[in-house]
Amino acid sequence: MALPWPARYKIAVGAARALSYMHHDCFPPILHRDVKSSNILLDADFEAKIGDFGQSRLLQNLGAEYWVSGYVGSHGYIAPEYVERLKVSEKSDIYSFGVVLLELVSGKKAIDDVEFGEGANIVGWINQTLWKVGGADKSEAEQRVLDRRILDEVGCNFIQEMLGVLCVGLVCTNRIPTHRPSMRDVVGMLNMCRSTPNADEERFPTPSALVPLSSSSTTPPSEVEI
Repeated sequence: MALPWPARYKIAVGAARALSYMHHDCFPPILHRDVKSSNILLDADFEAKIGDFGQSRLLQNLGAEYWVSGYVGSHGYIAPEYVERLKVSEKSDIYSFGVVLLELVSGKKAIDDVEFGEGANIVGWINQTLWKVGGADKSEAEQRVLDRRILDEVGCNFIQEMLGVLCVGLVCTNRIPTHRPSMRDVVGMLNMCRSTPNADEERFPTPSALVPLSSSSTTPPSEVEI
């Protein structure tokens, strides 16, 4: 049975608040470096907690960047600047969290060779799919990227929220790090998704450049079972 949308939305907001606390309310700020669905732990009430700080690092200040000799993390969740230039900042966490949001709205894994094609990932697949339908209005997006298991539920009235969270996920996974929001802003945007009027009339952001990643590694089963 698919995880219901209210639970998914609660997970998204809870995890966003946890990352926002790490980035904005801890001194020095904490960079997680391995944000993924299997590192989001849930209690019986679907309250989200961030786990596995084995790759985390303290930042001198928010906005600081540093270069590493090799990347750590999980394929499909790693920001392009991390893979291409070994450059890391809090924007790397934000990209990874955006991938989690795309998983929540689509019901798909970050990497799936059968679904997306060999070497592709969910970010590239969603951007390419929206691009192919020429700007992707609401009805097209529903058919192509939102989780059909939720849309097919009798009396489903969560489409606007799902579209809103999809947009937040797209912004977070922008290829350009400076174009991604802060985690504090992400929390605010996710809260607005629940009450945004006329969300079905809004257009999606322009798809960002595709970011194909190798799928040679297998991501462990997700703790957030979609």
